[in-house]
Amino acid sequence: MRRYVIDGPRWQEVLETVARQWPAEQWDDLLPAVRDRIDGPVFGPPWDRWATHDPAVPLAAPWQRPPNPLAGVPDESLLDVLRDPDRSAEHRAVLREFGRRPPVPELLDVVEGLEAGHLQHALAPLGAGVLPAARRWARAGGRWCWDGFLLVAKHGDESDVPLLLDGIAWLGSRAGDRCGYDRLVAGLARIGGPGTAGVPKLVRRLWLTPHSYERASYLRAHLALDREGAEYGLREGLWDCEEDVRLLAARHVSLSPRVRERLTYLRDDPIETPEVRGAAAARLEG
Repeated sequence: MRRYVIDGPRWQEVLETVARQWPAEQWDDLLPAVRDRIDGPVFGPPWDRWATHDPAVPLAAPWQRPPNPLAGVPDESLLDVLRDPDRSAEHRAVLREFGRRPPVPELLDVVEGLEAGHLQHALAPLGAGVLPAARRWARAGGRWCWDGFLLVAKHGDESDVPLLLDGIAWLGSRAGDRCGYDRLVAGLARIGGPGTAGVPKLVRRLWLTPHSYERASYLRAHLALDREGAEYGLREGLWDCEEDVRLLAARHVSLSPRVRERLTYLRDDPIETPEVRGAAAARLEG
């Protein structure tokens, strides 16, 4: 998907969908790759976020944005739409609208029977208030099981460590479905504490993931939970195919003659990204 955003013909539609549904760290670095492809005023995610630190983003003025037909509809009326299975074609738009509003706790009583997506976006305003329902969904193993695990990873506490470990085991039990470990591992790293003592070993097992973009999350978690034990991954990460892994490694790896040699290569490599070259140079100068 990231490659499509950089090269694909319908890149803007894909980017805006990704920005609504994925964690920011998985797309926030794409602005330099798409800046020259912007051909008019833009708005919404990711543009509103990017415009806060890059004034060159051509953010649309209010009068340039299409009107939102749901903006003035009361919360209860929108909940009624979600309760009506005959209006399922409207459910996605309604869920997106709830994601733009202040928290509506009653939404939790409605969403379990829905077929439409955008649940993560719709429930984002509730913050940690979604936890009781998310824990129930994760344990139940039904339609919203994965969303439950993701919400627990984002908002849970130490008591949720066993549940997130169950989520990793659940992913491993699904044939052909090996995507998403990184988000659960990131949740475990955020929580920390004694219950996560075994996570670094788990991260080392997951390191050989078929999804190379996930390795940055694994390395970040290993750094947070076991700095000394992460050293092997940091050294290996200097040669990784993923920019985010090389960047983390360049910033945190312990210096040795061989590491300095590799950092010198990264600093001087004309096809390396500016961020990695800069991090390598800073470590060598420090």
